[in-house]
Amino acid sequence: AEGLTVAATITNECGSTASATCTTNFTVVKVDVAIGDVGEDKEETEGAFVQYVPDAPGGQWTPEGTNALVNVSIMCEPELPTNEMVSIAAPEGALYARLNGKYYAMPGEFDFPAHSLTNVEFFLHGHDESSTMTDKVVTVTHGTSGAKDVAKYTSVKLRVTNIKFNHDTSSSDNDAINIRRSFADSIDVSNGEWFESNGVVTNEPFCYTTNCAVTVRARFEASGFITSAVVRATCAGVAGSLSSLLPTNVVFSGGVSSPEYVEFKMTSSTLTRIDRSEGTLSWSADKVNGQSGCTMNASGPHLVYTILGEPKPPWKSAYGEQENAWTNALEFAIVKAGAGGKSTDKDALSAVTTYLHSGHGLTYDTKRGRARFISDAGGGNMRLGDYIKASPTRSTDVVNCYDQAGGICSLGTLLGINAKYAYMNPFGYINIVNIVGVGQCNNPFFGDISRQYGTTPVVGQDLIYPLRSSFGNHAFAKVGNDVFDSCAGPVCGVNEQQYIQDTIDTSTNAEAAEAAGGRVYNVGESCHLRSGVQIDVIGVTNVY
Repeated sequence: AEGLTVAATITNECGSTASATCTTNFTVVKVDVAIGDVGEDKEETEGAFVQYVPDAPGGQWTPEGTNALVNVSIMCEPELPTNEMVSIAAPEGALYARLNGKYYAMPGEFDFPAHSLTNVEFFLHGHDESSTMTDKVVTVTHGTSGAKDVAKYTSVKLRVTNIKFNHDTSSSDNDAINIRRSFADSIDVSNGEWFESNGVVTNEPFCYTTNCAVTVRARFEASGFITSAVVRATCAGVAGSLSSLLPTNVVFSGGVSSPEYVEFKMTSSTLTRIDRSEGTLSWSADKVNGQSGCTMNASGPHLVYTILGEPKPPWKSAYGEQENAWTNALEFAIVKAGAGGKSTDKDALSAVTTYLHSGHGLTYDTKRGRARFISDAGGGNMRLGDYIKASPTRSTDVVNCYDQAGGICSLGTLLGINAKYAYMNPFGYINIVNIVGVGQCNNPFFGDISRQYGTTPVVGQDLIYPLRSSFGNHAFAKVGNDVFDSCAGPVCGVNEQQYIQDTIDTSTNAEAAEAAGGRVYNVGESCHLRSGVQIDVIGVTNVY
């Protein structure tokens, strides 16, 4: 509002003049409507993008639709009297006002007090898809002065529908490895680990190996008038080996990306350590049809495992095999057994060995020393599914050294570690060592009172049969020449000769005689028990 003085002079045909001065106030009214962050220079040409998100059945908003609301700024300047109104027009059902935290649907055309615009937030909800670019308009008009402004927008469908992290099941050189949930429960990745169909989302985990540059393939759907966009994804959360995806041009044909699955590079290589993490990808597009950009839907949370290398036998890499890496075993090894965060074979296997000895809660069979989870003294079939679910509350869940060696080898090879099953025959009397579930012990079969052994775990060091029991043979795991033992230990990466010296009691002639001729047999070798039975050391040949 400004003061205005107008002077006027009138001259008639005779040349006579008369003058007058008039002083009054006048107001120049400006109205403005802006959608999102689109500036004045583009609001009537390119316009804004509002993400198309259909409502749930019954017309209820979805969480995604609520998150995709776009702010609409409406103002009228200067401040006008309370009786002055502006007229607002928008597509029916698209404009909402938020007042005191509540949303109110506005009609297609309505009048609104000009002085109250600053107290209300307006939003566009894109639940009505556009049929072409910039076909929707929001108009604001001040009726008294005729001041008017318009802003155009497109309610665009542009969303990711499928993501393949394991997009090449014949190789894991630049993508995820083949996995399944358990021996009995497979994961179908033909449509990707994450995909959306009719509003229902399927979300499966995936697994990478360390220090790998990987790619992701994704499928997109768009409004029919969209021909191209530059798409990217930003990763959030403690996402481990999952990182953001680099901007990639996507071409659309008939509302679907062409090619159907577009390859994206991750901004970072996979981690250098074993890990289990979750992250979300927020997708967005720039240069939609060569113009401005818009947000898209998000995917996740994506559960991603990282292991040191491709799983070794008995695990199999061919897609669909029941011995593909199991996520229940990965959870056990990485989270429960503490291999997460380890970047070397020794550190990871030491964590697993320590947990199997001191954390899993199982107890050595001090009566008979029989195996419960592996089929043979020299290895064989490992009931790993039962082993990782074993509970100290079940009296049948006792173990011997074969079980424990099988557990280390099965979980170590799962993590990509070349852990081998080793068998020593004969073994002999043992020094006082920590036996799994028993504690300090040099008399491992003290529970077998029928054989007249001493009935305490520790007896006199110079006692021999029948007052003291020994290990006739013993199994453990090896990586190279380093021993890992979760039965008599935990022993974590000790040189084989040092391990034998630390564990076997040869302090008297009688004890030394019990261990005489003992040697370590590795996978592929055969030996004979004192009974004459041949043992083939075959390692863990199968897991189930």
